[in-house]
Amino acid sequence: MISPLNLVCLKPVITIIGILLFTSAVNSETVADDGIKAIEARQAVAVDSKYIYAINTTTIGRYDNQSGEAKGKWSAPDGSSIKHLNSGVVIDGKLYCAHSNYPDIPMTSSIEVWDTATFTHSDSHSFGIYAGSATWIDLHDDAWWVMFAHYAGKGGEPGKGP
Repeated sequence: MISPLNLVCLKPVITIIGILLFTSAVNSETVADDGIKAIEARQAVAVDSKYIYAINTTTIGRYDNQSGEAKGKWSAPDGSSIKHLNSGVVIDGKLYCAHSNYPDIPMTSSIEVWDTATFTHSDSHSFGIYAGSATWIDLHDDAWWVMFAHYAGKGGEPGKGP
């Protein structure tokens, strides 16, 4: 069971600092192999036993993973600190998303959390100005793994990107 206390300890547990350059283009919509259209799936997709969560920069679509029917959409409210969601993973009824302030600098990152039962944003863990932009998160062997990236050009800090 993952407790909020574990999330608070994310930074010192295990992190991977990476330098990544993303050059591939992203289509305006993604279609899963089974034909489910998920127009929000520009950043990532996470799944649990009931739903597919299609993650875009400031929105998440929730789809029934059997029928493909849209079951809800979450959007960052106006003025929200949520600016650039990246990957997501569902663990124990919580959707965890890596988040950054891309393309702003200095780079700041957080882990944003949604309760999957209510599909509401329920928690946030800020790294502040740290090791780049958080791009993915996962749990393995009771330790959180987070990738931080530096970008070249837009959103990059001089001397830190590829």
